[in-house]
Amino acid sequence: MTGRPGWPSRALVFAALPAFLIGFIEDFTKKISPTVRLLIALFSGLVFVVLTDVTLRYTSVPLLDTYFKNDAVAIFVTVLAIATMVNAINITDGLNGLSLGTSAMIALSFAFIATQLGDALIVTTS
Repeated sequence: MTGRPGWPSRALVFAALPAFLIGFIEDFTKKISPTVRLLIALFSGLVFVVLTDVTLRYTSVPLLDTYFKNDAVAIFVTVLAIATMVNAINITDGLNGLSLGTSAMIALSFAFIATQLGDALIVTTS
């Protein structure tokens, strides 16, 4: 990370932009396949990992933690987790249109837990 003020938040917005734009276009045209949307979500996750150097490294499960010491595994699982969250929010929005409230509650929960743990990066990006 560069240490510049606000950089994690800007990186998050920049990384989310491709997934947001493809979802926005799909909402109006209904012509973008799920495969393309999934690939764009994976790309957005990869952009976030590259820009911030943030990956999953610790799970409290010793066997998994040994695998996450490998950079390739940590990057792959992090990108997959990001794409999965993007698709979960998309499904919620498609079913009942309530993804904004759900997303806000998730972000506030992340921020609260991160505050308790003293993780400034998560607090600023939540």
